[in-house]
Amino acid sequence: MHDRDRILTDEDLFPYAPECHVHNTVDRGFSRGFGAHFHPVPEYFVDSHVHYAAGRTGLPILEAARQYLAQAAELGVKKLVLIPPVCVTSQGNALIRPDDARMLNPHLALPRKDRRLAWLIYLRHDMPDETFVREAIQAGCHGLKLHMAPLVIAGADCRLFLNAAWDCVFARLEAHRLPVLFHVTQYLGGSRYKNRGGADQNLVRNRYFSEGWAHGLTDTNQDLLDMFLELVRRHPGIPFIGAHELYLGLDRLDDLLDRHENLYVDTSGGFLLNDDDDFYPRDRDLIKPFVLKQADRLLYASDAATETYVSQDEQRALQRCRMRFIKRLMLPDEALQKVCHRNAERIFGF
Repeated sequence: MHDRDRILTDEDLFPYAPECHVHNTVDRGFSRGFGAHFHPVPEYFVDSHVHYAAGRTGLPILEAARQYLAQAAELGVKKLVLIPPVCVTSQGNALIRPDDARMLNPHLALPRKDRRLAWLIYLRHDMPDETFVREAIQAGCHGLKLHMAPLVIAGADCRLFLNAAWDCVFARLEAHRLPVLFHVTQYLGGSRYKNRGGADQNLVRNRYFSEGWAHGLTDTNQDLLDMFLELVRRHPGIPFIGAHELYLGLDRLDDLLDRHENLYVDTSGGFLLNDDDDFYPRDRDLIKPFVLKQADRLLYASDAATETYVSQDEQRALQRCRMRFIKRLMLPDEALQKVCHRNAERIFGF
């Protein structure tokens, strides 16, 4: 693997919980050796990628978010980064005008007293509304969510994000050091494992791209990524978070994180282990050094939703498989806490 040949110490390879040292020293070592096998565990999780309910749930937005958090808290989630729903169909987007930014962000009218919740605004590719962004910042938003799907489906040119109007939006965010969570790329194969089973005919392949190709799309995933990285370079004061690990393997991801100090990724893509699964030792030996090296740049996330039409069992499964991945890496305590909550708290300003 690329440039991850750091020497792993015994503490990296066989980390133990911080209290093990305490047991060996406190009370003149009376409890030395007690719980000597204890592993580091997350203090708690901040979920950096949760879509809030708007319209379909039957519950008010804030009530649905708090209800979801109460359920997720049983698994150790204490804080949420909440994102408006994103329409990813051409039929739905046809009903949304470029001046409908306020309609897409109904949460801005909600009170901001619950410090467990950080709210992002969402803008479509044809909504570079700097005035709206300025108002949203004044209202207390914690950052911006962008999603490439509506652009891809429409067959539009991704380089429009580099135009002068969008530059004004990014400059406004940069002035306040606010993050941008960007769903940039999309893997084109289906995954039975990621779907937790099911028949192959139920897998979604070429998501977004198949419709975009019918509308004349010429951009590839590499074009989308190149445009995104140009944004990262142009705006070094913005923490850019690539959603779903940018659907990249560890080698490429490691390269990009090394080259761009303001680039981060959330772990809601392939960082998962289904129930009862564990790593092959060789896979842990590849993934763990990457996570240790880039521990400051990874944010735990589930890509769940607060919609009540999604069953509690399904929501729990989304959280469990991603938590299991992190826990089964057997990380030292400092790296573990960074990935699980400290990075998100620092970037989103909880």
